[in-house]
Amino acid sequence: MQKLPFFLLLILISGCITVTNKNTEETTFIEVKIKDLYSVQMPDYLKPAATLLNEEASLQYSNLERSFYVIVIDEIRSNLTADKKGITLVEFFETSTANIVGSLTNVQSSNPEHIKVNGLDAYKITIIGKHDQLTMVYKCTIIESMGHFYQLYCWTITDLLSNNERDMDVILNSFKELLIPNINTK
Repeated sequence: MQKLPFFLLLILISGCITVTNKNTEETTFIEVKIKDLYSVQMPDYLKPAATLLNEEASLQYSNLERSFYVIVIDEIRSNLTADKKGITLVEFFETSTANIVGSLTNVQSSNPEHIKVNGLDAYKITIIGKHDQLTMVYKCTIIESMGHFYQLYCWTITDLLSNNERDMDVILNSFKELLIPNINTK
């Protein structure tokens, strides 16, 4: 009688080890350049999204099997206010993340953290909430340069966060502005 529970425990432990080993596989990243404006490192299993994720995004990648999505929205700073007064990184961050929070229920979020991403000022936050019947995790980084604001969003379902989180962090931290852009064009 005692051998059966021990055997089942052994199977469960070996199953956990297999899952853990699967999650530690190395991901191959490729550099994706957009409009000679910026680049990000993208896992090779993510592909350009077959369906539109966001009509304003200049980069849209996904992997449906992993429920993993990435978008980047670039906006010219001078286009953001009618009076040309300008908008601060904090104001832009608050507006951008409020759009995500507004589309979710049962929202929880980390405290915003001021960081540098390849020399540029940025804020990052993690937002968790329900969309339809799924609990989603959004990792957001909002970056400020001389001529642009960049919104980087990676998201997945909470059940798959442990599989996707490391790659999400690589994407968000790999952002590079390629050239000092002409702020009068897009």
